[in-house]
Amino acid sequence: MNQCEQIFEGTVLVGANQCSSLVIRSDCTEIGPEAFADSDITSIDFANAVQLKKIGFRSFHNCKNIKELILPQSLQQLGSNSFSRCSSLESIVFPQNLQFIGIGAFAFCESIKSINLPTNLREISAHLFLGCTNITKVTIPDNYHSLLSSCFENCSYLQRIEFPSNLYMIGDRALYGTCI
Repeated sequence: MNQCEQIFEGTVLVGANQCSSLVIRSDCTEIGPEAFADSDITSIDFANAVQLKKIGFRSFHNCKNIKELILPQSLQQLGSNSFSRCSSLESIVFPQNLQFIGIGAFAFCESIKSINLPTNLREISAHLFLGCTNITKVTIPDNYHSLLSSCFENCSYLQRIEFPSNLYMIGDRALYGTCI
């Protein structure tokens, strides 16, 4: 593990120098927009991030070496494209109290194979898993009511979705290019 100097503006993490493994500090409340976009980070440790509420727009976009995410229970918002194009990302553990996931947050993360969505959300955002070609199974909790446009578009190996009983809206192209 190399020495990682984190750069803060108040309690908002805005970047770091020379990081491959990132350990989020306990006083961090937010990771700013594009803070680590296009970086060589291989791992993110959120274990101490007890105050982290938000991961911003494109914060980890195109971080091609991240393989696993275990998001902290304190997290409430994932910004649009926050982890898009993380092509090695295989697994995501969502906090159950997550309140918002932005458009395309995990778009083009080609290595993800299955998804268990958090229980507190009500809809799957537009383009959320667009182009995640290796997803085969998605579990959607019963309280979800909407799959927004293109949320699973071009997930070409997607064969199984457990739909909630009260689902009332499936957006345009939500399942386009899947096996369903």
